[in-house]
Amino acid sequence: MKKLCIFVLNDVINDPRVQKEAETAADAGFEVSVVGTRSARSKSYEETGKYRIIRLNEGGFCKIIEDTYDKFLALLSNAYHFWKVKKSRSSEETSPLVKVKQSVLRLATEIKFYLYLLGISFNMNKEAKKIKADLYHATDLPMLIPAFLASRKIGTKYLYDSHELYVGMNPERTKTYDFICGLIERLLIKRAGKVVTVNSMYAKELSRRYRIKKPEVVMNCPKYQRSPSLSKLDKERFKKSLNIPENSRIILYQGRYELGRGLEELIESAQYLIDATILLRGYGINETHLRLQVERSGFTDKVKFLRPVSMRELVASAAIADIGVIPYRNYSLGYYYASPNKLFEYMMAGLSLAVSNLPVMEKIVKETETGVCFNPDDPEDIARKLNRLIRDRTFLQKCRNNALFYAQKVYNWENEGKKLINLYHKILS
Repeated sequence: MKKLCIFVLNDVINDPRVQKEAETAADAGFEVSVVGTRSARSKSYEETGKYRIIRLNEGGFCKIIEDTYDKFLALLSNAYHFWKVKKSRSSEETSPLVKVKQSVLRLATEIKFYLYLLGISFNMNKEAKKIKADLYHATDLPMLIPAFLASRKIGTKYLYDSHELYVGMNPERTKTYDFICGLIERLLIKRAGKVVTVNSMYAKELSRRYRIKKPEVVMNCPKYQRSPSLSKLDKERFKKSLNIPENSRIILYQGRYELGRGLEELIESAQYLIDATILLRGYGINETHLRLQVERSGFTDKVKFLRPVSMRELVASAAIADIGVIPYRNYSLGYYYASPNKLFEYMMAGLSLAVSNLPVMEKIVKETETGVCFNPDDPEDIARKLNRLIRDRTFLQKCRNNALFYAQKVYNWENEGKKLINLYHKILS
């Protein structure tokens, strides 16, 4: 039995792609170990029945360096605060030193991440020596380091699984951060046995950046599951529990509340919607800002927040809605070429789609005839396209039927997982 080791920089609990990859590999006859990071909610060791998860802290000398660095940052912050209280508030607010401080703190945070990555990579490499896998799988750019080190030490190969365009994905990062990450990716992507990513545009961009053969595409689709059939009574009860009018269509956004996701524009579009309620189900750093926007705009009857559900419940819980919306903006190249999980989760739940007119999402929606595309920067256009689905029942139902069809026949992990297993075998052969 061949051994596979998957490296990931999280605790695996909320990473459905890694879970699917590990389960699929185990079903294909691999002995699978997932090496991730320890969190407060997770155990250091776990057996799932099909694969094992080993969660690590960074520890050791690198942890000592990071702790020392934390103390230095605290000292720096205290020194800044001492300086600030000596200045008037008015001069401090207009001073260019404020921007300098923000840049320094951002850079300092990134340096801390490098120290953390160094420590966790060292420990992952130690664990990899014990596992002695036949193949290593690096999940995203930070895990290229332990995968490369382990493969060199054991004398095997590694696969690079790029879930996103990591370099340049977040405009908030410094140029130094992107430069260092780009250097790491440029050096190690060419040494990988195979490179995989989640859509053809990401593959094309990685090929252009690093002058490599176009990576293979394994789309991030959920495992196929039938959309639950909800009775009219079920829907009525749900709407009543949230004070949603009986004749109101439900527009659902599921996912993280982050910059670049166009949720501010989606909320603003609510004022132009006819007989519809927007439900936001998720969490994230932008939640407080979004809740304030809804309250100040007076849209509390048209925009409502729901608690997030577990990854395994995303499809089933989405089925209560009529339309699944993805209002991503052209925030970065990674967002511009995005094909998020929720696109396929909505389809599997039998929702019609309303998505930004960004290349990959627009192509899928138009080819499958599953919904409408809008300008994410224009709240009126968002509402105009949503109202088309709301008003035209025949069109709405056609889109929903098409979504169910393509989820069952094309966009599911049963199809995509086979591609990954074939790549594993190609590397090993």
